[in-house]
Amino acid sequence: MSDLDVVKFSETLKTMLKKHEMSGKMIASLLGVSEGSVSSWLSGTATPSDINVYKRCARIFSISLHEMIYGIPEVSDGQLEVRKKIEDVANALSAGRFELIIRPIRES
Repeated sequence: MSDLDVVKFSETLKTMLKKHEMSGKMIASLLGVSEGSVSSWLSGTATPSDINVYKRCARIFSISLHEMIYGIPEVSDGQLEVRKKIEDVANALSAGRFELIIRPIRES
């Protein structure tokens, strides 16, 4: 894991603990790890060495494994397509190219 991923995991863990009103001691107990391990994860000095710890965290917090590790939810292809269309409309509006927006609407 890169240093950036360590920070992302640490921040995600802090956010989820706060959101779920849990302490480091509580999550340590649920995961079957020491409070010292959780403390080092929270401080960003270490991350779990076992992928199963990440999986259990994700299940406990009801988020995806991707979000637990990287701090951002996965984005589906459909969501990417919608984001691209919104970006295209915003670019057309800022350039004053209203025909790029109106033409597809008229054609549908």
